[in-house]
Amino acid sequence: MKLNIKFVLSKGDGSMPDLGLLPPKKQNKDFLISCMKFMPAFEDVEDVINSWKLINDGLDQIDLKNGLLVGYPTPIIEVVVNKSIYTERFENEIEFLHSVWESSYRLLIPDINQKDPFYFCDFNGYSHIL
Repeated sequence: MKLNIKFVLSKGDGSMPDLGLLPPKKQNKDFLISCMKFMPAFEDVEDVINSWKLINDGLDQIDLKNGLLVGYPTPIIEVVVNKSIYTERFENEIEFLHSVWESSYRLLIPDINQKDPFYFCDFNGYSHIL
């Protein structure tokens, strides 16, 4: 069984790095996006998920304006679940979503915030199953 999940990662965890510390040639959207990685949080449902893939990285809204990062990631993933385990454990899709919504996007810029990366998260419950 396949589920498509759209994460709305509009909040942050950690301190946004000072992008002014970047060399001028790295102060651009493409460089910032290259420093971002989707971090799935599937530990509670490892036995339910057979596979997953990133359908859309959701980074098209991210931009750099006047030295500030604007926008937030909205990735879409496709999850293939073991239907028998899924139906045994979850009464509905929302229960399953609650077990994966701690997934995030990490912003780790070498030599800037590698010791304390910034994480884009969903603290408001805006992520949903499509």
